[in-house]
This record gives sequence, structure tokens and C-alpha cells, in this order.
Amino acid sequence: MANAFVSPTTRATGYVVTAANWNADVKTNVDELADFHGVLCPVTAGTTIGAADTAVLLDAPTFDTDSFAVVAGGHEHFTVPAGMGGYYQITINLTFAAGADTHDVYIKVNNAHVFKSTNTGIAGQVTTVNVTGIYHLAAADHVDFEAASTVNRATSNTNGESFACMHLLNRDG
Repeated sequence: MANAFVSPTTRATGYVVTAANWNADVKTNVDELADFHGVLCPVTAGTTIGAADTAVLLDAPTFDTDSFAVVAGGHEHFTVPAGMGGYYQITINLTFAAGADTHDVYIKVNNAHVFKSTNTGIAGQVTTVNVTGIYHLAAADHVDFEAASTVNRATSNTNGESFACMHLLNRDG
């Protein structure tokens, strides 16, 4: 990002705000927040994940600053808009129904697995698998999410714990 967050400062009584310190203390932070680009989508609850890699279905975005999300037609993914190439933090947090089986969760970029996490559940308890990575994405790159399980398990999203998101850390250029 172009700016850096400025830590809040305590001012003495009678302090007069000038254009210079306004820009230094306040405007820089507003600009930093305005420069945020990202997307957050809940995962569709009830999707059955089996032994074969299965696409993770996404619901409509909770927020989407630049139309990253494509959540229609059974091929849900994020696409990087023109001019938005750079380093992204990409995350999927996926909760499975209770069971003592092994779950693999993947982040894919342009149809290739780039990050994976595996977790074995405990009988009678739900299992949550988190995958997070930082990856360089170019304009038009697409990010998909897949999962596999040793026993057919449904995804769960009772408390909003299953989601996929990404946000721009540093834009190219």
C-alpha cells in the first residue's frame, strides 16, 4: 500500500489543528483505509465433501471492494481485476460436520494447488481447517477452493465460521 498507518497521538488541551498535522495524523490513516481492496464470502453450508477433490461453494460476498467474487453457476472463485495485480493474503476457513476423519483443504490459483492444510477430526466434534497463504496474483488470475474428506462430510456454517477471503497486501507498480 502506498501509505503507512500513523499511530494515534494524544494532544494537549488547546492544541490547534493545522493543515500539516491534519495530513500527517488523520488524512494518512483515512487514505490507508480507503486503499483496502478485498473480498469475503461465506461458504455454502451443507455441501458434501467426499474422497475426490470437491469445489467449495461460496455464497454472495459479505463485502467485495472491486468485484473479485464470481459466485454463480457452481464454479465459485475470485478473479483479480485489471490493475489489481500484487501480493494477496488468501484464506479459507472450512468447518466440517462431526466425525473422526481426515480433511484436506486447498487453495488453487489458475487451477493449480498452491496451498494445502490437512486436519484429522475427533469423533463427535466438528473439525475446522484453516488454510492461509500469501501469493502473487496478476490481473485475471483466479482463485478457487477445494476440499476432500476420507468420509463424506457436509460443510457447516452455523456461526459464520466457514468463509473464504483475500485482500491485497501490496499492489504491483
